[in-house]
Amino acid sequence: MFFPCLILLGHSTSAKVFFREMRNLSEESLSEIIPKRDQFRLNIEKLIEEGKQNGEFRANLNSPIIAFGILGVTNWSYQWFNPEGSISDREVAEIFTEMILKGIEM
Repeated sequence: MFFPCLILLGHSTSAKVFFREMRNLSEESLSEIIPKRDQFRLNIEKLIEEGKQNGEFRANLNSPIIAFGILGVTNWSYQWFNPEGSISDREVAEIFTEMILKGIEM
């Protein structure tokens, strides 16, 4: 589950450009990107729903809000993560994964 975070952390420069400059994209480019972005979020929601149905996650979770929260945590990491800092991208991803999963599991 921590792979989206690990991918983002490994490409922090690209993530900065993407998130900061998305508002400057043409309508044509946005029409290609937005459905993919939305599908990524919906895939996370689906995983949460499946976890609820399987009894792995609490049944009372609001899946869309949890998905937005996960994306918020991981998508903001490009702002502060330093690949040459004291903690690796994998360690950050593992911390995020534990924090998120412990917060929603049964």
